[in-house]
Amino acid sequence: MHLTVFSKSARFYTVRRIAESARGRGHTVRIIDPLQCELVLGGDGARLFHKGKAFPNTSLCLPRLVPSNLRHALAILEQLEDSGVPMLNGSTAIARSRNKLRALQWLSTRGVPVPSTILATSADSISRMVAREGGCPVVLRLLRTSEKEAVMVCETEQSMRAALDALLGLGHGVMVQQYVRETRGRDVRALVVGGHVKASARRVPEIGRLKRSLGQGAHFERCELPPHVCALAEKSVGLLGLDLASVDLLETPSGVCVLEVNSAPSLQGIEGAVGLDLALEIVLWAEEILSRRPSPPR
Repeated sequence: MHLTVFSKSARFYTVRRIAESARGRGHTVRIIDPLQCELVLGGDGARLFHKGKAFPNTSLCLPRLVPSNLRHALAILEQLEDSGVPMLNGSTAIARSRNKLRALQWLSTRGVPVPSTILATSADSISRMVAREGGCPVVLRLLRTSEKEAVMVCETEQSMRAALDALLGLGHGVMVQQYVRETRGRDVRALVVGGHVKASARRVPEIGRLKRSLGQGAHFERCELPPHVCALAEKSVGLLGLDLASVDLLETPSGVCVLEVNSAPSLQGIEGAVGLDLALEIVLWAEEILSRRPSPPR
């Protein structure tokens, strides 16, 4: 297998681990920054290049895209898909999952429980809807293209109004979500590969701070999910059309809900917490995708 991993850096933990596992199984791995790819249309049709040279032979592509280069990277992926290259996460599924509001819409309308989420264009209308949905505390999330998620917790209506006036006044789109202060240990992340939960871990944020990712001060502890929660994570990933994703889940007074589905999940932290070779699971699924493709005619 000639595996192409789309990533802006080969030094990222997850990219490095996937490359190590694939090479350990005898596969060729190339790590390509999609921003260094060129697409030319017209004349002889569509032509794809990498640093000015013809795009290398690829059996399968594994995209790990960041929001800042999403539009360009998706165009490159779509061209590869049009050329018949299989994807471990296709362009349509990635685009849907990367739009956090659209992903929640997609899941909610298909029966997946999500946190109470409000989108409106003025502080007055948001305040009315927050009061209707149970009041503060709430989480404010900026709807913007950024590699770092901007999140703000507002404990009171006064602090929420002040934050909304500032953010909306600067032209930012804002999504407001219910904030569940007490989660009884059920703030978890599940890694889904090939339609099945391969690992799950409880995320323990730094005391007194809303920091849920490892890079922001949280750490992971292994946990076992009941079958109905595994099924919820697997359903969410399947509805978005993804082969590989992490699902962040939260236990609320009304039951478990899906906070987010990430199409480029990080293995850092969770691998150590669960004691499993999760990079190998991803490589094995890539092999499975290729094994299911019909053989070319002779």
